[in-house]
Amino acid sequence: MKPPPRLTAEGYDRIRSLIDRYDLTRYTEVPIKTVAMNEGWEVRYQPGLAPAFAFAVVHEGVKVMVVNDDISRWGQYAAIAHEVCHHLFEHQLGLDVFIARASPQMAQLLTDGLRVRQEHEANLGAALLLIQEHVVIECDYDIEQVAGMAGVPRQLAELRVGAMIYGEARPRQGDRQQGRVSA
Repeated sequence: MKPPPRLTAEGYDRIRSLIDRYDLTRYTEVPIKTVAMNEGWEVRYQPGLAPAFAFAVVHEGVKVMVVNDDISRWGQYAAIAHEVCHHLFEHQLGLDVFIARASPQMAQLLTDGLRVRQEHEANLGAALLLIQEHVVIECDYDIEQVAGMAGVPRQLAELRVGAMIYGEARPRQGDRQQGRVSA
């Protein structure tokens, strides 16, 4: 198992704040749709979104999340947490002036790199939100058991177990100063 991706200290703090606000550590299967709705999201289900699992739009303070109705319940559950994390981390894929002035090839490369980093961060955030430490411990770090108990796809269970094996996702002294934490 390779080390999981990393979050900024601020990103980790935002995840921790959401977990604390809703006391999510007490759950085996986190009520993420309820959390999303309490955070102001309107969650809708729509068939035929493939290959997308979900997308979210925020416009003039209105937050709407559309989840693919054709995927598994586990996939929907993870997609809601993933989209909540994009918003928590203030991810945006809009082209800024620098990218807009770059060559088309460079703009694509920069946008793709940004998108990949943001997707990794949102996946890790979803894993931290949906899989509480006690679940990993109760399952003796077994990825399949963690996925089953928490009701999440295997990919998220791998991220969460990896985070605990390689060091819990909390800021370490030097990492906070550098703005990065392992997760």
